[in-house]
Amino acid sequence: MMSKARFRGFVTFSVFAAMLITNDWGKGFTGQILLFNTGTVPIENWSLAFDFDRDLSSFWNADVVRKENGRYIIRNRGYNADIRPGGYVEIGFSGAPGRVERPPTFVRPATREKTAKPSEYRVDVRVTSDWGEALNGEMTVTNLANRPLEDWTLEFGYDRDIERFWTADIVGRDAGRYVVRNAGYNAVIGPGQSVKLGFRAKPGGEVRPPSDVVLKTFYVTKGFERTETLRLEIETRDEGFVLSWSDLDDAWNYHILR
Repeated sequence: MMSKARFRGFVTFSVFAAMLITNDWGKGFTGQILLFNTGTVPIENWSLAFDFDRDLSSFWNADVVRKENGRYIIRNRGYNADIRPGGYVEIGFSGAPGRVERPPTFVRPATREKTAKPSEYRVDVRVTSDWGEALNGEMTVTNLANRPLEDWTLEFGYDRDIERFWTADIVGRDAGRYVVRNAGYNAVIGPGQSVKLGFRAKPGGEVRPPSDVVLKTFYVTKGFERTETLRLEIETRDEGFVLSWSDLDDAWNYHILR
């Protein structure tokens, strides 16, 4: 048997979001929030802000950043921080009272990209072993700010050919300039804390500090900025469900099958 429910979502920044009420018994309800990555690059350090006329008391697979007068900001729990292209995350919740008829409003992402100020971090390099043809080194990134550096990416120039990092991923290199991304488990650098990035480079010899260093982070805002949202319908079927939404003159459909 097919059932239909109204939802509200958005398509922006390569993200599609929808809310589904799975059980409503009058005094309370449970449901899911689905976040889809419709783009070609990972969604990093995801978060979601929305307004809702019900008290959401518990979440699964997400943490509450802020809750105030029917406004919510939720975020990932670390292990599910990034959404690969074509992938999605499921967030469970419970709330009260039941008999939910109106969907959330002003649904929007709450994650922002920020370039850290040079005064907010320090990068040090030391050689741990050198045998002439190549060397092993350690790059230490220290957080000097009073806030966490979340989901960081480090860009820098270096006068050696870096073959690999053991505790980070090289996601870009061009003419001696590198882009290095956290390895997931070390994505957050707390205030006053450091991460050590072991690497191998060649040739060996005297090593200069990295040049033109830029540290970028994806952080979750605590503000309640608002944007327009889209209306969404969902049809559940035995083999999965179909999402349909509209954006001005364009119509979209998204099929999710088991």
